Order: sequence, then C-alpha cells, then structure tokens
Amino acid sequence: MRTRKDILCLLLLIVTTVAAMRPDSRLEDIQVTDADTSYRLPKNVRPLSYDVYLKPDFKTFTFEGDVKITVEVLEDTSEIILHTNKQNISLITVSETDTELNITEANIDYDKHFLIINSTSNFSADTEYTISITFTATLSEDMIGFYRSSYSTGNETR
Repeated sequence: MRTRKDILCLLLLIVTTVAAMRPDSRLEDIQVTDADTSYRLPKNVRPLSYDVYLKPDFKTFTFEGDVKITVEVLEDTSEIILHTNKQNISLITVSETDTELNITEANIDYDKHFLIINSTSNFSADTEYTISITFTATLSEDMIGFYRSSYSTGNETR
C-alpha cells in the first residue's frame, strides 16, 4: 500500500513532466550567440602525429623538451600556427621529407597562445611537413599544462 508521501511524489513527477512537454514551456527566448573562437587554430593545417620528449628537473621545477609534429597542409599558406604557452623556444625547424625549409621568423601571440611560423616560400597543399621544436619551461603551479603537484602520506609530503 502506498503512503500519502509516495502518492504526492508520484503526482509531482507527473505534473512536472507534463508541464515540461508543453510547447509554451520550452525555452524559446534564449539568445544564442557565437562563442569567441579566435583561439582556435586555422583549419588549413592538420596535425598527423606528435613525438614528445620531456625531461623534468624536480629540484628546480623546470623541464626541457623536444617535440616533432608531423602535419599535413591542406591549403597553400605562408605560415603555420600552433598553440604554445609559457615555453622558452630555442630552436624551430620545418622540413619536408629530407629538405629543411628556410624559416624567416617565428612569433608568439601571447593573447591567443599562438606560435606563428613563417617561411620565405609557401607551405604547399597536400604536403606533409615535420616541425621540430626545442624548448624549456617551468613546471607550473596553476594546474595548466605540465604542472607540479604533491601529496601527503603520513607526515611526509611527496
């Protein structure tokens, strides 16, 4: 036998379900706006693979690293844009098969966290390139990227 509380709960569930199904109760007045997507990478270059090496130093809370990114260029372009954040980049090379390309400059857009790599000649569509980057950075404390953390076991912090 159902208690009065069970019956009231069931009745409330039915009433809210019916009310939610009524067309005039739908959220038709919500304003949908385009989100800011300026931080997204252009779609003219597609990453195919990443080969990442990181060597952390847990005494100084820094690390050094190398990354080799194989990309496919989908449209002719004079620049390749990647994401970067708080790395000290010391070397960038771009190669096609066994030929290294002449990189004219590499700039960082700190607002969007972009690394913009420019070449004297266009990066050709339907071509794979290997981008090699050597860098150092600090193990962050803000849980973004490669960060440091600790835990306690007993009276010891590790």
